[in-house]
Amino acid sequence: EAVGRFAEFFVEPTFSREYVEREAHAVDSEHRKNQPDPGWQLFRTLDLLADPNHPASRFATGTLDTLVTAPKNNGTDVRTRLVQWYRQ
Repeated sequence: EAVGRFAEFFVEPTFSREYVEREAHAVDSEHRKNQPDPGWQLFRTLDLLADPNHPASRFATGTLDTLVTAPKNNGTDVRTRLVQWYRQ
């Protein structure tokens, strides 16, 4: 029964507003931690040199600005968009 309940988190996640914002903070923290890493810097440089039409050219992590501030400023509800993305 416990496994079944655990599996429900993946089958029908709630995307609670509290946890969506918490995850944005975790992603931002990880991004800031990785910035000084030489290996990460090398991959980021390769991303910048990639063909702009290739997915590798896109920014691969997020910050509070890209995940919270900019969407709010554009009138985008991040949780709603997350649910829409998940259901497609």
